[in-house]
Amino acid sequence: MLDDPKFGPDNEVWRTKTGGRAERVTLPDQSGCRRTTVRNLQALPDGRLGLGRWCSMEDPKQDYFDLVAYDPATARMEPLAVLGGTPASDVAWAPGLREGYVSHGTGICAGIARLSRDGAGRMAEPVTFDGHTWVVDFTWFRQAGAVCTADGRVERPVLRKDGKSLLLFASPTSQG
Repeated sequence: MLDDPKFGPDNEVWRTKTGGRAERVTLPDQSGCRRTTVRNLQALPDGRLGLGRWCSMEDPKQDYFDLVAYDPATARMEPLAVLGGTPASDVAWAPGLREGYVSHGTGICAGIARLSRDGAGRMAEPVTFDGHTWVVDFTWFRQAGAVCTADGRVERPVLRKDGKSLLLFASPTSQG
């Protein structure tokens, strides 16, 4: 990772073994990126390390965020999904790493979308929480400048081990 004072310090990934010392895990930069930063550290269902990578390009309009699986034993990275210019807050992959859910928040709006190897996708229909119905993937697919004042907040998706039961934080009354 590139350490540039105008961006602040990079996130670092460290690992420890029981009774051992911590050691820094050196992750490769994404090819073609001016700067690569990582976030969204998680254990994937297959035991590898899941990471989100922000790729800063020379032209900021080309910056993108992707999700990868990292195997600390082999130092190999496997691309899982490209999310484009929308970074994920939280990611929940189902077993097999072919589908799941991803959340994104803007500080005001927060929502989730379906996740596949093709990236974030639309939810099948609006969702009703406590009598309030709204499109929970609004933050992923809204037009620039669109407001979310009629929408609640949905974030932090977690899939149970069976990959079929979704748990999340939702606040139907915390609109926009």
